[in-house]
Amino acid sequence: MTRFFALLGVLALGLPVTACDVEWGGAQVALEDPAPEEEVEEIPEEEVIIPLPAGPLFYRVQTADDGTATVVPVGRMTDSLPADLDLPEEFDAEYRARFDSAFLAPGTELAFISDGRRVGSLLLGDDRFVWNATCPSATDATTLLVNGQQLPVSGFALPLALVGATPGASNPVEPDRRMRTYGPVLTENLLEQRGYDRAYLAQRADMGTASYSGDAGPALVATYLVNDSLKPGWSEGRAVSLFFMARFDASRGYYPVWHEYRRYRSADDREIFTYENWIEAAPGRLDFLELYGNGSIRLAASLEREDARKREIDWTESERCQSRQAFDGPVIEATTGSGAGQTETPPAQTPAQTPAAQAPAAQTDGQPAAGQPAAADTGQNRRRQTEPDIQPRPPVQLPDTTAADTTSAGQ
Repeated sequence: MTRFFALLGVLALGLPVTACDVEWGGAQVALEDPAPEEEVEEIPEEEVIIPLPAGPLFYRVQTADDGTATVVPVGRMTDSLPADLDLPEEFDAEYRARFDSAFLAPGTELAFISDGRRVGSLLLGDDRFVWNATCPSATDATTLLVNGQQLPVSGFALPLALVGATPGASNPVEPDRRMRTYGPVLTENLLEQRGYDRAYLAQRADMGTASYSGDAGPALVATYLVNDSLKPGWSEGRAVSLFFMARFDASRGYYPVWHEYRRYRSADDREIFTYENWIEAAPGRLDFLELYGNGSIRLAASLEREDARKREIDWTESERCQSRQAFDGPVIEATTGSGAGQTETPPAQTPAQTPAAQAPAAQTDGQPAAGQPAAADTGQNRRRQTEPDIQPRPPVQLPDTTAADTTSAGQ
């Protein structure tokens, strides 16, 4: 009998395991197979499109003797002041294609600015090339200049909407004997004001002129150095660089309005400024310099303020994209035109010799096309004394409406 009751107990314990429905203490429990897991559909990640630089761009221009030019974007204009392009780290082919289409489209007309004035236009061509794998492309262009304008060695380009002035001639003036006389005197005075007692050691490295509206003559711009030069291969030591701009007054002669003074002992601290060009911006005059550093030459800009004591370097080109290399350096790859996809490394050349696309210039107002025989041009085409005199052939000319505007204003 005892064994019979023990067997019943074992059977009772097994009921919850084998039965589907079990009542226990008034509650009913049902055992069911677990539901299958739902399959989650994978949603592909959205493709991230890197935005292009916001705002209009400004471009640096280097010309060739046949009237063509090389144009490279160097920054964007924000509130009429230069700012970095904010380029992505990965400058791939897709981004380059969108950038070129937006800012370097063939046939685009830009205002050509030299010495603060619009001297004509630039028509962008279709021969773009890559000079740095992580920087914007450069492109060829044809220069269209107003009558009487000599071909500038360099300048800047802006969208037409940003330039309201009527085009007119603005030819460079070479430094004269008076400027060469004032140069050392101004240098000695400025260096002594900065506490440097060996000003007599300073040597002229660069001298030129820049127009100044309302003045009796052009401004003098010069760079003087102690124990250094603009040539590569500088050896470390105590060195001094001085850049200055001096305006001209008929009663007092040349007087300095802006200078940049640097003392350095190593290449890492080296800073030398030379004058490049200027443009008229909404806040005022915007002067551009070239900054020579440790193995680099970068573009820099300074805004003329009402308080001259606050003048400073407001913008400097990045180390990554030094626009000078677009004119001096090797071509990595031609992206358009007959040489598309080809890679070449031209021999080292000076900026004035750097070849641009050899596009034939049009003939306008009876002027000969670029590269055709023309009357001798005795005007000097080089602003700096350190650069050779070159007699350029006349590029395409545009009618000069300045005289008409002057006449109207005087009535």
